[in-house]
Amino acid sequence: MTDLFVFRHGETEYNREERIQGQIDVPLNDRGRAQARELVPILGRHAPEIVLASDLARARETAQIVASALGLPVCTDPRLREVHLGEAQGLLWSRAEELFGVDFVRSWRTERSGEDVTFPGGETNGQVIRRVLEALEDHLCRRPSRRVAVATHGGVIRRLWDRMGSERSRPAEIPNATVYHFRYDPSSRQFSMA
Repeated sequence: MTDLFVFRHGETEYNREERIQGQIDVPLNDRGRAQARELVPILGRHAPEIVLASDLARARETAQIVASALGLPVCTDPRLREVHLGEAQGLLWSRAEELFGVDFVRSWRTERSGEDVTFPGGETNGQVIRRVLEALEDHLCRRPSRRVAVATHGGVIRRLWDRMGSERSRPAEIPNATVYHFRYDPSSRQFSMA
């Protein structure tokens, strides 16, 4: 069994402004770097053997801060990127509500939604979860580890949580620099909540 400690990157200016990032490559701000440093003792208690990360700057830098402090390698993978949000990328969340409807935007952000839900021009939930699970499984098969830290994004974490079918309700918001515990069973090739 592999324990996965999946964490959201630190804060960016887009987060602070409540602007939709999606796959726009926005770096951490100073607060985000401080949040990454605060993750070090939390993740250090779990003794990960490697850090996997999205290749987007905000997740990659968060991973590098953690990995450097813990003396671990970082392996980046574009399949761990945030959801591509199509026409919504770069907009303020309030503007997205005006353009795409309050109900749609709020349900996309806070509720479990179907595999084919997407913003115009963006990825569906199904496409996202397939690429993320494929990336994790590829890394875990190629480099078996008992404990892995994974730096990724709020939208990815929401889809992982929803895919696990956990009876525990998912938090409506996935705060920056928060860690979630998942498991991977290589014998059954199944992911689950820890």
